[in-house]
Parts: sequence; structure tokens; C-alpha cells
Amino acid sequence: MKSILFISGIFSFGLAMAQAAEPLSIEDCYTMARQNYPLIKKQDLIAESKEYSVKNVSTAFLPQFTVNGQATYQSAVTTIKVPNVDIPILSNEQYRLYAEVNQVIFEGGTNNLQKKSIEANSAIEQQQLEVELYKLNERINQLFFGIILAKEQLAQTGMLKKDIRLGLDKVKASIANGTALKSSGDALEAELLKADQRAIEVQSLHHAYISMLSYFINKPLSENSVLVRPASPVAAQQINRPELILYEKEKMSMDIQDQLVKAKNLPKIGLFLQGGMGRPGLDLLKNEFDTYYIGGVRLNWSLSGLYTTKNDRALLNIQRKSVDLQQ
Repeated sequence: MKSILFISGIFSFGLAMAQAAEPLSIEDCYTMARQNYPLIKKQDLIAESKEYSVKNVSTAFLPQFTVNGQATYQSAVTTIKVPNVDIPILSNEQYRLYAEVNQVIFEGGTNNLQKKSIEANSAIEQQQLEVELYKLNERINQLFFGIILAKEQLAQTGMLKKDIRLGLDKVKASIANGTALKSSGDALEAELLKADQRAIEVQSLHHAYISMLSYFINKPLSENSVLVRPASPVAAQQINRPELILYEKEKMSMDIQDQLVKAKNLPKIGLFLQGGMGRPGLDLLKNEFDTYYIGGVRLNWSLSGLYTTKNDRALLNIQRKSVDLQQ
């Protein structure tokens, strides 16, 4: 049993070393770091939030039900006196309980624009996340190329130490023959010590970079991991930064907001049906509880938005200019 476990452990160790030795490109690191980064989970949350918000806005075209009731006491009521006619006097206490159904027919296009606004804001959030993830590439660059640079510095330091040792051997031979001073050997010993210290510093930095890159990409790496040097970059003909896409999406959202400002000042038309009971009912001369219903078309046109339309559009223009400056 112990031999089986021992063989299994050796196999697992060998497999881990083989995986660590697989060539790793900078593009692979970008992909794995993106998949492992906690913020990537926010993409699904933004999409779900947009879906629920759009569904909520869509309910505006569904029939809207309300139930209302009131009980009042009036200091005076209408009385009608006609000779030889007995007309009942209304009670000072009046009651009403009714339900009402409203169905929107025309709302100036605000519903559709609100959906577009939600989708535009969701797209902005997604792009802001892309900007944040793009910054992750810069961190990967620092670690990836830091490992390559540290490895080259270690090789360079090794060559330097080799040269110093060769020189030190020659100086020691000269000192033994009396053709060189002992101070010359001491100077080379000091240089060799500095080179050793430099090698320890670079080795420590190399190990730290490997550990950090391993943490970012969620993959075990070792000193033997092979990093593939990317080819020399070719200058792009145009700038493809995620921030530029973000600015365009923000401008599109402002255009939708501008349309919403106009749509909110348009009249709203809908159907309604009201039914209930009260004292009095629709017959004001009947001083008793009675049921009733009433239906028709309702127009609602709020003109108070005209007071702020000019300022709202001025604010949107300021926001556009702010985005242009950032761009």
C-alpha cells in the first residue's frame, strides 16, 4: 500500500512539473487572469439586473389595478326644496369604496425610451468593467516581463561571477608569484561578494514575480516554467482602447436621455374602468348605499416639465463636453 502511495505521489509530482514546464504565452496569461479575476463575475450580475429592470418597465403597458376608499364628514350638503315634492336630504357622512383599472394607450414613447436607457446604462457598466479588466493586462505585463527580465539578469550576473572568478584565479597566481599585490585580490573578492548579493536579490525578485503571476492566473508555476517571449509589436494604425468605446456608449446614453426629456412633456392617454359602492352612489339624490361603475378615456398632460426642459438639455450638453475632454 505504501509503495502504491509513493508511486502515486511521484506521478502527481511529475505531472505537476510537466504542467508547470508547459510554454506559457502572454495571451494565455491574459485569458487565465481574466477568468480568475473576481470582477468577471460582475458581468452576469449586470446582465441580470438589466433583464429585471427592462421587465419592470414593460409592466407599464399592463392593466394597472388600484383600490381606493374614503369616509368623509361634510359640514354642509346640497339640499333641494321643491313644493309638494319629497326630496331626501343627503347625510353629512359619506362613504366610497371602489376599484379602478387603467390601461395606457399612448405615453409619448417614454416606455420604449426607458428600456433603451436601461440597456444603454447596462452597456456602460459592462464597458466600465472591460476598462477595469484591461488594467489587469498591465499588471500581467509587469509580472510576465519582470520574470523574463529577472531571468536574464540572473544569467548576466552568473556570467559576471564567472569572469570575476577567472580574474581572481589569475590574480591569486600572480600574488603567489609576487607579481601582484594582495589588495588586487581583495578588490576582486569584494566584487564577487557584490555579485553574489545581486544574484540573491534578483533570485528573490524572480521568485516573487512567479508567485504573483501564479496567483493571478490561478495556475501553479515554478522556476522552470517556460515563458514564451512575444514577437516584436507592430504599431497599430488606430487606437483600440476600451475607454474610447466607453465614451461612445456614454454619448449614446445621453442622446436617449435627451429624447426622454422631450417625451416626458407629451400628453398621456389611457382607458379606465371604475366600479364600487358608496353613499351616495352616482345618484346624488339617493341617500343610501349603492353600487356603480364608470368608464372612459383619460387624458393626462403635465406641463410642469416645460419649466426644466431647457436646463435638462443644458446639463446633458455639459456632460457631453465632459466626455469629449476625457476622450
